[in-house]
Amino acid sequence: MVYINNESQVSELYSMLFNEKIDPDTLESLLKKFHDNDDSIEYIEKILRNSDKFKLLTKTLELELEIAEQYYILLNRKPDIEGLSFFKNQVVNENKSLDWVKESILKSDEYKKISNVTALNNKKPEIIKGKWNLSYKIFPNSVLDNIVKELGSCDEPIIKSVLNIIPNIVPKNGIILDIGANTGGLSLPFAKICVPEGKVFAFEPDNEVREQLLENIMINNLKNIIVNPIAIQNHSEIKSIEFFIRRAIHDDGRTNKGLSTIENNPKYVQGKENVKTSTIDRFVQEEKIKRLDVIKCDVEGAEYKVLLGGINIIRKYQPVIIYESSSIIDEAIGTKNSENCYNFLDELNYIQYEILPNGKNRRLSKYDNELMESNIISIHKSKISK
Repeated sequence: MVYINNESQVSELYSMLFNEKIDPDTLESLLKKFHDNDDSIEYIEKILRNSDKFKLLTKTLELELEIAEQYYILLNRKPDIEGLSFFKNQVVNENKSLDWVKESILKSDEYKKISNVTALNNKKPEIIKGKWNLSYKIFPNSVLDNIVKELGSCDEPIIKSVLNIIPNIVPKNGIILDIGANTGGLSLPFAKICVPEGKVFAFEPDNEVREQLLENIMINNLKNIIVNPIAIQNHSEIKSIEFFIRRAIHDDGRTNKGLSTIENNPKYVQGKENVKTSTIDRFVQEEKIKRLDVIKCDVEGAEYKVLLGGINIIRKYQPVIIYESSSIIDEAIGTKNSENCYNFLDELNYIQYEILPNGKNRRLSKYDNELMESNIISIHKSKISK
């Protein structure tokens, strides 16, 4: 029993110092020294710490810490396994210096991206005039805002498609639900051009994004947009839901802030919070809305849930429905969201069209799983003749 305890002491000490299991030959050798020196574990520790193996390990750990320090200073993160292994190999086997490691990181695309992010974050926002005589508050570090600044609009194909259809179907005093309103790329022209005498109910649960939406509404003095900080889904009985805050930094250093969703898509998640929630059916009933002309839905993979939660209202009012179809997002979250949306509306007698970049529409006779990222505009058969 004493021998077993001694073996355990030596094995545990070895594992602690070298972070690996001791081999039988080494254990036997150390146990002999242990017994020859009055069963002194301190003596064994001294032997191990003075060994070439421990000295090499210590030197390697010191090198790893120095490399890690450069990562934290320059990239603000701990090194990944591949990067640490590469730089360690270059220093140990290729006689590269730590200064070379630093210079390599400074030349990396990641460092350039971080530098761009810092530079863009330090720039002040500006107000620009876009298409349809709409003004926007533009943040230099935003992917979406950069598009608006360059093109005057971020969703022009959708707007053109809608403007070609809506005048014949939606009256000036119509009602539009903009679910996933973002910073107002569609809410603003909807309110100003499509239903100037009606209302746009804009839904945006992402706090940062919603603040910019509210500013854009104020800049344009639009009184017919009502902003709701709630997520729309398909269960009328629940009052709050987990909401994933997602941000993607592009290579130019700009951030895409329009990715947050109730779907558990792990990519780009920066945090999560509980937000208020409702369904289309419940919201329309509670707000005593007496008509519904358009539903636009872009919620990063939760479109089917949104539509499902509005089935009664959709059947009643047969609104024009615009939704995002994305096989890329569907694959990421492991659902058939886009296909379910198509089949849902098809069963409700909707004719569906893919909105093309030129603002024209391509009729879909069946679900197209090759649509990587497209916007679909759907019109009830009863309204096609109009």
